[in-house]
Order: sequence, then structure tokens, then C-alpha cells
Amino acid sequence: MPSKPQPFLLPAEEWERLRRRAQDARRIAASGAPHFTSFLTAGECKALAQRRFHESDVNALFWGGYEGAERCVYGAFPAWHEPETALFPVTPVTATYKSDRALTHRDFLGTLMGLSIRRDAVGDILADTGFAVLFVLGSVAPFLLRELRKVGGAPAEVRPGAPEALPAAHAFEDMTLIVSSLRLDAVVAALCRMSREKSAGLIRAGRVQVWGIPAEDGAAPLKDGDELCVRGFGKVRIAGPGGTTKNKRIVLQLQKFI
Repeated sequence: MPSKPQPFLLPAEEWERLRRRAQDARRIAASGAPHFTSFLTAGECKALAQRRFHESDVNALFWGGYEGAERCVYGAFPAWHEPETALFPVTPVTATYKSDRALTHRDFLGTLMGLSIRRDAVGDILADTGFAVLFVLGSVAPFLLRELRKVGGAPAEVRPGAPEALPAAHAFEDMTLIVSSLRLDAVVAALCRMSREKSAGLIRAGRVQVWGIPAEDGAAPLKDGDELCVRGFGKVRIAGPGGTTKNKRIVLQLQKFI
């Protein structure tokens, strides 16, 4: 019997670790109690969703604290238990601050890491002018409420909960590229204005991620909606091809995260 194909994007070793975490959660749920992972990256969620588990005695759901969250907790529930978002160990907290500049996702994440909070204990961070909503594991929230006093050098106050209207997850700037193909190495080359050979070197060096996972294959095709990050350049989302030029090159539409 041929072996099953590897899941989208994840290297074999990372997939095996992720698979074991999900199976442990499902095994515990099958015994009668819901069980949850810590936060997974968007790429890990995508890989698990694509490689569906077929056990009939377990229900599963991804939840990151709000609809459309990128980083989510994977929850497994007994077959008789309808998945409930209220049971997930995901807690929002709101941090307000006064500063001459708008603090960014990077400012808040750096502060949390400086408090020795694990990365997988933190979900999405929605930053706006003067405040940000942070989604964290419930086990981390009390520590955060007690210890977080400054962000990016600015005094901050933290309270439990989130406003009814959440800040936008991202802001974008539209971009257009002319590419020879939708291969990863071709898109990186056009994005960074370098040769295909140099873009392949960036991929081999681990400086290119797709859905938050280090890319390994420069020949891998990109699709509409894929998120690509090149260290030193930034992050873009593929918005789709916009036709071809006279010499049959692809006009590629992108959204750059700002």
C-alpha cells in the first residue's frame, strides 16, 4: 500500500509532533472529557484541517477567541458532546497605553516574550491606537494581568475581557508583481528583486515561511490566499493572478501586511 502523502506545508518531523499532540487530545476526549492543545500556528491549523482524522467517537474544533482568528487552539470533544467555544481555554485581555507612537503587534509580542510567556500560550494580538486585545491561554491571563505594566517603554494598564468591536487583525497595502510562474522561488525572486538562484538560497537558509512554516521546496506552487513571509522584507498574502503580459508572464496581485 502506498504511503500517505505528507500534509500541506509541514515537514515530516513537525507533522509527526503535531499529529501526536492532536491524537493525544482525541484519545483523552474519547474517554469522556474535552481536551485542548495550546495555540497552534495558522500553518499547523491548516495542516490538521487538511489531514482529517476519521475517528467516529470524537468531535473537533479550532478556536482562537473570535471568528477568523489565525492562531487557534485545537479542541477535541467526545462524540456526544457538541464542541463549545465557551469551553476553550482562551481568554482575551485588553491592554491600554499612552504613547507618542502607535504600538504594534511586535511591541506587544516582544513584551510577552520578555515576561517569559511561552509563544504557544499566546494567540492573536489585535493592536490599535492606544490599546490592543491579546488572546492568551486562561492559565496565563492572571500572570499577565498582574505583571504587564509597560509595552514598548510606554506605561500600560491591563484588564480582562475585550471590547465588543475588535480591532482589525491586519492592515494591507496592495501590490502587483510580474512573475514567470507561481513557484515559490519565482515569487520570492520578484518580491525581493533578486535572481531565482538567490531566492532559492533564501529558502534553503530558512528565511522564507509560508503560513508561518519554514519553506523547504522552492518549486512548491503558491495559491490564492497563501501567506508568505521573507525575513527582512515582510509578509504578503497572495490575492490572485491578474492576467498575463504580452510575453505570457503572470501579473500577480498581493496584499502586503503593514
